[in-house]
Amino acid sequence: MSCCEPQLPDGNTVEIDHVQNVNEAPVKAPPKEESPAPPETIAKVEEDDDMPMVELKQEASEEPKKRPPMASFCKLFSMMDCKEGVILTIGILGAIGNGISQPLLCIVFGDLIDSMGISMTGASLAAENVTADYMATMEQQAMDRMMSKMEELCLIMALVGVGNIVASSLQGACFKIFSELQATKFRILYFDIVLHQDVSWFDVKEVAALPAEINDDLEKIQDAFGDKFGNGIMAFSAFVGGFGCAFGMGWLLALVMCAILPFMGVGAALMGKAVQEVQMESQSWYAKASAVVEECLFAMRTVVAFGGEHKELQRFQGALVQARRGGVRNGFKIGAGMGYTMCVVFLGYALAFYVGMLLRYNDEKNPATGELWQPGTILAIFFCIFIGSFMIGNLDPSVKAMQAARMAAGRFFSVKENHPQVQCRGEDNRKELQSIEKFELEAVHFNYPARPEVKILNGLSLSIRRGQKVAVVGESGSGKSTVMALLERF
Repeated sequence: MSCCEPQLPDGNTVEIDHVQNVNEAPVKAPPKEESPAPPETIAKVEEDDDMPMVELKQEASEEPKKRPPMASFCKLFSMMDCKEGVILTIGILGAIGNGISQPLLCIVFGDLIDSMGISMTGASLAAENVTADYMATMEQQAMDRMMSKMEELCLIMALVGVGNIVASSLQGACFKIFSELQATKFRILYFDIVLHQDVSWFDVKEVAALPAEINDDLEKIQDAFGDKFGNGIMAFSAFVGGFGCAFGMGWLLALVMCAILPFMGVGAALMGKAVQEVQMESQSWYAKASAVVEECLFAMRTVVAFGGEHKELQRFQGALVQARRGGVRNGFKIGAGMGYTMCVVFLGYALAFYVGMLLRYNDEKNPATGELWQPGTILAIFFCIFIGSFMIGNLDPSVKAMQAARMAAGRFFSVKENHPQVQCRGEDNRKELQSIEKFELEAVHFNYPARPEVKILNGLSLSIRRGQKVAVVGESGSGKSTVMALLERF
């Protein structure tokens, strides 16, 4: 190369045709044969149709990107400080109180039915052995006892309702505040981390789709930390409280109803797997579609000038076709799992009513209390199991949101833990340069991270002194832009 002080030996070749001084005559490169155009991979457009008939091209048939490492729950909440921890604790306590209040009302309802039955039975037994006046007196006393018991139970219901209002208010407010604080912290830090990544990190990313992916990840994290997190804790506490109260009042009948739980677990596992596949496939293909749109809008004049509207539309449709097919397939799995779960729940209800009435009809004793099975106890156990089973279904949106947030947080922490080698996000230990006398490349070997198998620079040595005018000349793809990118600290 004529611009350098020393002449490079023949063995130290450079893939750039010429790097020359502008004052010297350029060396004319021999003419090269034009390479044949690559085969067309885009489907042909029928002239009669307004919209192109899309046959999936090679790019759209690629497999979705690899699943990122899923963040653990501890890592998901690692950005929380003391203030946010207090807010989250208050919200969790409110959600637990909100969930437990529902099985408590079932117990009160069962006591109400039992008190009414005992009063009516006492009056009817008295009617067989006493006169009409005495029977009227006994009936009045029985009604007074029943009303007294009902007043007591109504007061308990009112107190439970007031507690439920306080608990649900704390749940809604605290989880909303917590999600907003966490989303703001994640959003600022995410943007800061991406800004300080090396240029090589962007080379292996779809830069046009990066804003959409970041925004999608942050929305998933905020959604999981908000109402869905609170509703999940509320549903779990109602599930535990309902089954706990049912086993305390009569473990025999509760155990019979619990026989349906393994069958419900099969449906939950099917839906959970389908949700993970939806999250991965939808983000992958929608990110490709978003990249196509951003590229077209950014270079709209070029697209229109070369008549590439139909070609870009085909690229966009190719990504959407894959997203639609994956959504239909996984939607069928989710629907089948939900239908199977509800079928098992209704069969469990039928089993509970049959066994409960059979125990009452045969005057069996309740092993938990040592007394005969009472209608109020049977109904209270049924409704406690009913609420607990119903809350298992309400756990599904919370579990889905938390799984999606863990995947989004996994992508966030993978970027956060990718420490750049050139950029200085923390302490800047670089020396200040008063003046730059020369740029020098000495035996540089380089390939792009996105194409590690392609050697771009093979032992390039180059020295450019201050004030010297240098032109880098070469054919397309010979490495001219790469030399400039290296000066920009690629």
